[in-house]
Amino acid sequence: MTNTKTQLHQHEPAGLSTAEADHIRSKIGLNTLEEKKRGAIAKFFKWVITPISLMLIVASALSFIAGKTADGWIIAFLFAANFGIRIWHEGKADQAIEKLQEHLTVFCRARRDGQWKKIPATQLVPGDVVMLTVGTIVPADANVTAETNLSLNESMLTGESLPRVRTVGETIYSGSFVATGNAIITISATGNRTYFGKTLTSVEHAKKRSALESDIITISRFLSIFAIVAIIILSIFLINRPGITLIDLATLDISLLIAGIPVALPTVMSLIISIGVLNLAKKHAVVRRLASLEDLANVDLLLSDKTGTLTENRIHVDRVLVLKAKDESEVLSLAVSATDPAEGNALENAVIVKAKELLASRLPQTAFTPGDSERKRSTVVVTRENDTPWIITLGAPSAVRELCNFPSKDLSERFDKAVDEAAKRGDRALVVAARQGTSEEELTPIGILFLTDTLRADAKETISAMHDKGITVKMLTGDGIEIARQVSHTLGLDGSVVSREI
Repeated sequence: MTNTKTQLHQHEPAGLSTAEADHIRSKIGLNTLEEKKRGAIAKFFKWVITPISLMLIVASALSFIAGKTADGWIIAFLFAANFGIRIWHEGKADQAIEKLQEHLTVFCRARRDGQWKKIPATQLVPGDVVMLTVGTIVPADANVTAETNLSLNESMLTGESLPRVRTVGETIYSGSFVATGNAIITISATGNRTYFGKTLTSVEHAKKRSALESDIITISRFLSIFAIVAIIILSIFLINRPGITLIDLATLDISLLIAGIPVALPTVMSLIISIGVLNLAKKHAVVRRLASLEDLANVDLLLSDKTGTLTENRIHVDRVLVLKAKDESEVLSLAVSATDPAEGNALENAVIVKAKELLASRLPQTAFTPGDSERKRSTVVVTRENDTPWIITLGAPSAVRELCNFPSKDLSERFDKAVDEAAKRGDRALVVAARQGTSEEELTPIGILFLTDTLRADAKETISAMHDKGITVKMLTGDGIEIARQVSHTLGLDGSVVSREI
């Protein structure tokens, strides 16, 4: 690890001064995904100038005009209640989200004034130099200046659950995080100018009426038209009747028109939805808009991401193929011996977990060479019975095969067939090879580990429950088409798998 840090420090750019960073930030703003926030007056008019609110205001005004003061005040109270519930709920939701964002503040190591300093990621600006280590979130879009065995988990951006190798000169994106290695990067874009920020901006669209508002407007329109038709017919019938003045007729017509407006409906619906919001709050769900809950109740098609939603975004060893070993336990014992227990990546961690399940013990290491983007394998020298040295290699099939000696054609064909089938299924394969001695040549293929993303335990049950409720579920993923087929088949998702090229 000391050598790694020394290599990185040799490539350290100077970075920015605090004054330079402050100047740039004053022009472009903080490194945050900014929302279009309305002022208090704009929010007030947004809440008031809606079809439902205007309907209540008109009904109240007509009541006062007709001399029905009590009715006018009752309708005004219903308007105030509907308005107040909405303001209160959305205000609480905004406060909850702000508190959540405060707890999720990310810090990073940036080079400022010639020194490495720990600063909030929101303070970063283009030109800042940042150091990344294992587990660090990439705080903004950046170019890789120096790296050692760097691989990133980009599942939030691409849906790919396995880490991707990144090298000097490549661009990395905000939202990914370091799976292995470390790096020094130079920030190129922040906030809404990042790839992730532009993606969010591109999907913004004009807000439309909720299903609840549309239904209330449809009902109100029907009742109002019915009332107007009744008023016209009644007016024609009564206009020439003796003893009925125009004032009496106008009062009657206004009363009928008020009766045709469902003044209590919006308030009653808001109260009912608020009860649902409270129930969701007990399950730690934040509902930002009341109408969104009613919209959710009308969903009949759900598009679900795969990685991290239907799966746990956690690689595990799904199957072990024994080639030249007594059993799976021996394969795992050799495989886990070729991993780094201190800084294992996602693939090595999966091997370690599987070895524990099979009670396969790690052999004592005497020398270890970690895997990287060039070698595509890790190599270790261990001691077995009677302190006999053995060399073990764990890595990609293409890299390990070149070092292997296949004693028979049948073994070679089994090896190639298993690797090809894994590729078709979309599984990641790791080959274990070993031999007595310390020379990494003429190795014997011991076995193959097949790794895949872990499905959530409740994913199939949840999808089945949605199907029972009449909701069609479709899966969206950035993974390969074979992985999509396998996951959809396991989860019971019907229909063909379509690639983006079609």
